[in-house]
Amino acid sequence: MKTRIRIIRPGQDDLVQEHDLPREPGYEKLEALISPVLGEGHWLERVAVLADFEDGDNCQPTDMFVDENGHQLGLPFNQKATKIYRRYWLSRNPNTDPAELPFVVGPAILFDRSVWF
Repeated sequence: MKTRIRIIRPGQDDLVQEHDLPREPGYEKLEALISPVLGEGHWLERVAVLADFEDGDNCQPTDMFVDENGHQLGLPFNQKATKIYRRYWLSRNPNTDPAELPFVVGPAILFDRSVWF
């Protein structure tokens, strides 16, 4: 199944790639795809998000992966990925101050569909 990913790095243009993945790829296939983006010694963490892969208003549930230890490692703030990460909570809790919510650091990998089962 053709699956697109958007690699979102702080301070850089996004990179879109297309990969052929099974409908339910499993951990090993996802790790093989994501680990080179995160880098040696980094651990992937899945976060469920609402996103429109094309950056429009047609948001749907999908998966994004980030570095589980990014905060401890002092990775740089990722503004675009943080906006995606916070979208669902803010849609349900519009009076929340976004600055009080968790944020994403380092690279993030957004999928155009749900891949974590």
